[in-house]
Amino acid sequence: MIEILCVVFFMYVWFETDALVDYGRALRLNKFLDLDGWEKWRDKYPRVGYLEYLSSRHRGFFTKLVSCRSCLNFWLSAIVCHFGIGILWTPAVYLASLFAYNLYVFLLWKLKKS
Repeated sequence: MIEILCVVFFMYVWFETDALVDYGRALRLNKFLDLDGWEKWRDKYPRVGYLEYLSSRHRGFFTKLVSCRSCLNFWLSAIVCHFGIGILWTPAVYLASLFAYNLYVFLLWKLKKS
């Protein structure tokens, strides 16, 4: 159960907050994370998030991995299972955490809407 919660927490912070951008700026990783390019891109396309910018401007395996919810969820599930309950539990943790993450995001959206 703790593995599922860890994956959901990481997914929420990664996809639903600006933590990567904020910590990138705080740690002065602007050049490495291309935050300046994203700022210019955001002036033209204000609704585009940082991960969408990465996947469209810097195409590659790693950027696809970190911007795809299902892909990142699978690899996070595999990592936490490897160090936790065992790698054979990866499919169950993957499905449960994907469901829990989507349910959590949906419920937060409903709360903000009302």
